[in-house]
Amino acid sequence: MKKIIFSIIACLALLLVPVVALAGCKKSTAVAEYAVYFVETEDKIVTVKVEEGKRVAAPTTPTREGYVFVGWYSDAYYTTEFNFNQLIVCPVTAYAKWADACVVTFNSNDGTKIADQIVAKGALLQKPKNPKRIGFTFDNWYIADTTTIFNFSTPVTENITIYANFIDNDLTISSEGVITYCDRDATNVEMPVVKNGVAITSIDDYAFNDCRSLTSITIPNSVTSIGDRAFWRCSSLTSITIPESVTSIGYHAFDGCSSLTSITIPESVTSIGDSAFSGCSGLESIVVESGNTVYDSRNNCNAIIETNTNTLIAGCKNTVIPSGVVSIGQNAFYECCDLISIEIPDSVTSIGDRAFWRCSGLTELTIPDGVTSIGRNTFSGCKSLTSIEIPIQLNILERTHSMAVQLKKLLFQKKRNTILILLTK
Repeated sequence: MKKIIFSIIACLALLLVPVVALAGCKKSTAVAEYAVYFVETEDKIVTVKVEEGKRVAAPTTPTREGYVFVGWYSDAYYTTEFNFNQLIVCPVTAYAKWADACVVTFNSNDGTKIADQIVAKGALLQKPKNPKRIGFTFDNWYIADTTTIFNFSTPVTENITIYANFIDNDLTISSEGVITYCDRDATNVEMPVVKNGVAITSIDDYAFNDCRSLTSITIPNSVTSIGDRAFWRCSSLTSITIPESVTSIGYHAFDGCSSLTSITIPESVTSIGDSAFSGCSGLESIVVESGNTVYDSRNNCNAIIETNTNTLIAGCKNTVIPSGVVSIGQNAFYECCDLISIEIPDSVTSIGDRAFWRCSGLTELTIPDGVTSIGRNTFSGCKSLTSIEIPIQLNILERTHSMAVQLKKLLFQKKRNTILILLTK
């Protein structure tokens, strides 16, 4: 019986030997890992563990003040871009490449806001969507306030601001940069400096003629000339600034701008056409800048005087004609309805056609002895004028014709070397 038991135990022992042997020879299942070092800067290194034979994922794009991240490279000299598709079988290092940052600011000029862009120095700028502005059409992006269109194919090398340019939908502008027409119902108009790379240099004849609802307008400093009757009968226009770039103002350019209260002629203006400001009945102030070599408003006289000829070519209700003026030009006080009285100095020798036409508030006037010529219809429409004292040497027919005031009777009274004309209905 014992032999049988030992035999069974022996057999069981033989069976357990290979099991124990197998247990002692079992292979390890642990997988090797390797470090991938991402060197962002000398002071910042991010370490990522990757299983052997696996790929490393690109980390979150690093940031650095004043720089733009360019990419990851396999060497510190940035000659080879790091390959994120490679299988990691040993420790590896990736180096961040940085470039100086350039900030590009988009000035939308009252259009929809465009976000700034930060690009690497030497890189190209991504062209944004065109901004929008109610009542205007987008033209292009420009460098500063110049006529140079920004080239999005040129690398950016410094911090810059580029400017959106818009064209007022009320305006028609030729390819030569001339404003030829404005919608007659326009109320506020902003002239551009440039269109499609061409500077706006001129306002054409009659461009704003009869824009009776126009209250304000901005003329850019690229404009050099204002044409004949350019703003004729813009009766609601309350103010206008003539920029320093303007050299010429045309014939009747602002005729009938009855709501204008002040006008300043810059020193750049060398030519003012006849009757440029006739019919500006609301004018209270006229100033010619002191540097002007052709015109002046000497002694704060509130008038425009042609310096070489001493001819007063435009006045207003507050004009004081300075001594030295020899001629009052045609239409000088045309429709100056609020002019009540004015003293004509002894230096004046001639008064031009329609000089005081429709000065309906003028009540009396003395013409000095030195005046030898009075133009046609000089006082026509002066309905409040009750007396005019004129030199006796003037031809009586010339006097009466020139002073046609639509009254029924003229009473002549000799007074020293003058004739006092009493006007009665």
